[in-house]
Amino acid sequence: FIYIATDNNISLEEVKQYIIDYNIKNIKIDREQNYDKQKVISISECILFTDTFHLNTNLIHYAQLMNIPIVGPNIGIIKDYVINGSKIWTTKAHVAKNIFLTVRTNPEVESRYRGISVLLMPMNTPGIQVRPIVNIVGDHSFNQVFFTDVRVPVSTRLGAEGEGWKVVMGALANERSGISESTGMERHLDKLKALARNSLKGGKPALEDTEIRRKLARFETRISAMRLNGFRNLTKQIKGAQPGSETSINKLLRGMLEIPMADLAMGLLGNNASGMGEWQYDSFNFHGVVIGGGSPNIQRNIIAERTLGLPKD
Repeated sequence: FIYIATDNNISLEEVKQYIIDYNIKNIKIDREQNYDKQKVISISECILFTDTFHLNTNLIHYAQLMNIPIVGPNIGIIKDYVINGSKIWTTKAHVAKNIFLTVRTNPEVESRYRGISVLLMPMNTPGIQVRPIVNIVGDHSFNQVFFTDVRVPVSTRLGAEGEGWKVVMGALANERSGISESTGMERHLDKLKALARNSLKGGKPALEDTEIRRKLARFETRISAMRLNGFRNLTKQIKGAQPGSETSINKLLRGMLEIPMADLAMGLLGNNASGMGEWQYDSFNFHGVVIGGGSPNIQRNIIAERTLGLPKD
């Protein structure tokens, strides 16, 4: 366990989240359960970042749906939003009971980051249709969601009208906060070391090979940097600061690690790589992890522009 001494009168929920995430790497957990835990934390943080407390929402099984090209009615005395449009690559929409989505409610604002609102609604709302997307390994995780004249009351809005970008950034920052990223990769590296230890290269354990050891050391160095960066983000959060753009660093590092780690595993398997085991699955299925929450190029732009202050791309 971890004890953090502080003079501030703060909530220790962030510390509890870290302890759970850090220790979960030693427990085999169902993919669906892990997904639910992450999204519950994400949507909960979204609500905490707003002044909207009257929403009666079931936080379990929420689908997260971003950047829908939808135009709502004019603001003023309206009581409902009418939503039309679609969004692809929506994770777990086929099992979600509710959905958390961004809609453009004011298309006339100058900045593309304004005029966006966040709505929370049941998936059984009339007009919502989910079409599955099955990936190369036969998994059904992603979907395309269609909205046809979906009518929801203004009371489903989370936060102020047109201020949805702030709410969304709070959710993504927590998704990229770095704690779960580093602990997941530590577990992944442990399994990769075990595979190298039990594989042969030149008649000797692959773990004794200089190049294999060099690659594993590079992986471990980056993962250690992710863990330390996660500690830095955790420290900021327990001091009351909201996650900032620097949380993209761990998301970027994970994207840069997933592919070469999967490639090394397939090389260690050699002729045994032709089957469909855990490593083969990961090798074909890394796209969702790498792209989800923002591709590496998006993370680089965020880091360059918002953290380093470089000119916009």
